[in-house]
Amino acid sequence: MKIGYTVNPNADLFEQLNLSKKFDFVEITFDVHFNYSDKEIENIIRLLDNFLVIGHIHWELKFNVKEDHDEIIKSIGLFSKFGARIIVIHQSEIFNLEENVAYLKKIKEYCDSLNLELLLENTLNFETTLNILNSAGLSLTLDTAHALAISQSELDKFFSLQGRIKHLHLGNHYEGISHTSFSDKQLEDILSRIIKLNKDLTISFEIFKNINDGQVDEMESEEKVKLLLSLKNKIIPLLRRQE
Repeated sequence: MKIGYTVNPNADLFEQLNLSKKFDFVEITFDVHFNYSDKEIENIIRLLDNFLVIGHIHWELKFNVKEDHDEIIKSIGLFSKFGARIIVIHQSEIFNLEENVAYLKKIKEYCDSLNLELLLENTLNFETTLNILNSAGLSLTLDTAHALAISQSELDKFFSLQGRIKHLHLGNHYEGISHTSFSDKQLEDILSRIIKLNKDLTISFEIFKNINDGQVDEMESEEKVKLLLSLKNKIIPLLRRQE
């Protein structure tokens, strides 16, 4: 299993790519309506230097808005240039099942043409997500925080998918706030489930807020990297112990 760093699309990409080298891979989300010059793209490719990349489509992009659709296509093309092999996309919360499936099938065709695997990230309940996965022929990026926002039993349902989980966003849901840190006990419990998944699983930390004595603290980039490296160092021995 590989453990990666998730880029904040609102922060400087170049700075974060340098920070990400302390992990096994980087998951990149471009800011909405990004516009990198050819020179900047060349510099990003040089900076990545064949580092493992996962592409994440920005969650604010709407499937039914032409400019947003164009940006989704543009993002996928650029992720391909960066050497990505996996693209993560959210389901639309305003489309019905049939509309989601029809759109995602088109995006999957484009990804297939670039030798990219399109994965669906859960943002809705298990039943809806499973219907979309089955109908569109997709595998899953399991976001633990999104599932926990509904309930622990909802996360249990998602874990039942086992081999269909190809990528994982690891984060907690604390008192109505998503993508927070875990207690040591919570972390050990969830890792006992993760270890049963695909041995080639990639795990991105999606922890943007630290819970400290019941207080929710926002983190700057370097503080976040320090916390996530500490978490990575906790996780690796736990994963090995449970193998």
